[in-house]
Amino acid sequence: MKHKIAFLLCLALLLTGCVTQMPPETTAPPTVAPTTEPPVTTAPTTAPTEPPETEPPVPETIEATALTDSVALVIATANRGDTVEIAGELDANYYIVKLSSGYGLLEKRLVRPDGEAEYEAWDGYAKSGALFCDNYHLFPANSRSLSKNTELQVLEQLGDTCLVKVGDEMGYLALSSISKTYIKSSSGSSGGSDGGDISLGYHGSIVPLSVLAPQAGEVTGSAAVLCDGAEILLGWFDRNDTVQIIAEDDFAAQKEGWHAVYLDGFCGYVRQHLVAQKDAQPYSPWEGYTKSGTEAYASYYLYGEPVTTFSANTQVTVLQDLDNCYLVQAGDTYCCVAKELVKAEKWSSGGGSSGEAEWSDPVM
Repeated sequence: MKHKIAFLLCLALLLTGCVTQMPPETTAPPTVAPTTEPPVTTAPTTAPTEPPETEPPVPETIEATALTDSVALVIATANRGDTVEIAGELDANYYIVKLSSGYGLLEKRLVRPDGEAEYEAWDGYAKSGALFCDNYHLFPANSRSLSKNTELQVLEQLGDTCLVKVGDEMGYLALSSISKTYIKSSSGSSGGSDGGDISLGYHGSIVPLSVLAPQAGEVTGSAAVLCDGAEILLGWFDRNDTVQIIAEDDFAAQKEGWHAVYLDGFCGYVRQHLVAQKDAQPYSPWEGYTKSGTEAYASYYLYGEPVTTFSANTQVTVLQDLDNCYLVQAGDTYCCVAKELVKAEKWSSGGGSSGEAEWSDPVM
């Protein structure tokens, strides 16, 4: 059929002669759908963000009140033979020491800086009624009285306290209760034979409770600790200051005789008998009379320079029982006195004599 159509077309062209030739047919190229690649989308890049800071946990607390001045907030303890790093001085009485978690305060009398000569031990004798204690504060709990002329060895002098050895037992005595010579008389003092010069005045001022880092510098040296239980402090609470006792047992380790305390992100410890919770039964003040020559102190530690000395039968108001002493008020003065030197009745005229025969054992 295709050949037949071609023949007829040729014949028609010959017959017509002058027929204008048609342009050849053109075949449109096949249309191909444009191929468009999908645009490449790139995830927006954002600068890495640091995880939000998490606030340190804050424990539930119970509000309490400090019963006296100089209530120490203890954040650590060190023992005899330990080494501490010195990062400065707070005042004449305290070093600033560097801890793994910050800084603290440590009494200078409790350490011996590197390069300082070691203390030369000496033999002595206890005065009648000398109180042999298990702590350098000379708190009377867990203590006993020594008989006159008990032989002992003085290993270290910690201001007006001495680390001593009695037989095989180590403990602490007041320097004033030790004689360098055998005591022949039962009355009077042993005069200048006591254990050398007495350094006084360890609590000349109370430093506000604060973080010590701004006052600390670079570590300048180290020192050896001279006694067990040397307390490293963050500072002190004063009378009527608010103390936040940690109510959660698992937030801080529990220590017998101490309250765990929270303050501005720090945890420390205060002695239980020096603070009172808000709902505690208040102590009932009573009027008392001092023994002749009663020395009164700014601190319940009862050492350092006395703030005053009371004459016989000075009337005072006993405000608090602080376990080892009384907090008393005399006029506008608040101070601490040994419990055996104050009683509700007036002292007899002979009660004011001085000397060893006057000593009576503290009330335990």
